[in-house]
Amino acid sequence: MPSTKRTSLIRYFNALRNRHRIIQDRIDHEAARPLPDSLTIQRLKKLKLRLKDRMQSLEASLGKVQLKEAA
Repeated sequence: MPSTKRTSLIRYFNALRNRHRIIQDRIDHEAARPLPDSLTIQRLKKLKLRLKDRMQSLEASLGKVQLKEAA
């Protein structure tokens, strides 16, 4: 795989990982409210799962070693 494409995919992976973390923070924040909105939490969890699936797909194509080295 050309270096520039690999670098772009690694950046994309890191952006997905960052967004995954932000969504988890939003889930935690919503769950800590006195009356958490279960629909919001469910929607955020589904979004987080889709991001995780994309991240796993990228890991499979790039290799975990390359992604960990770039982190």
